[in-house]
Amino acid sequence: MTMGSVDPLHVRVDIDETETWRIRPGHAALARLRGNPEISTSLTFVRFEPYVLAKRSLTGDTTERVDTRVLQAIYEFAPSAFPAFVGQQVDVFIAAPSRATATRTPTSGQIAFSPVSDTRMQITGGASNMPLASRADQPSH
Repeated sequence: MTMGSVDPLHVRVDIDETETWRIRPGHAALARLRGNPEISTSLTFVRFEPYVLAKRSLTGDTTERVDTRVLQAIYEFAPSAFPAFVGQQVDVFIAAPSRATATRTPTSGQIAFSPVSDTRMQITGGASNMPLASRADQPSH
């Protein structure tokens, strides 16, 4: 038996360690339903897990590194806004500052102290089963 709250639902996003320096708490994020990208919802940042971990779910893609480490970010959404089931994988896109802006103020060591107010955002992307800054594994509960 699994117990937990399903309102709001949480999405656990694996962000490749090579992209973590660009991600900030509070940046806009969007989830899209796999199989139908027309169905989407905005996500609200909840927290980062405190450690960078070895990636657990590998896609088997020939270009995928097997030594990938990821920072996990938790986002939430209202179940009424997005028809996803607990455990279902979704694609997540997180707004990130331009490379130049992020280079001047990397995330590491600053997360809890000062948010970045860069208004020129781009969506970062990537491909993975429990993805980089661009995909999510399953909603946690």
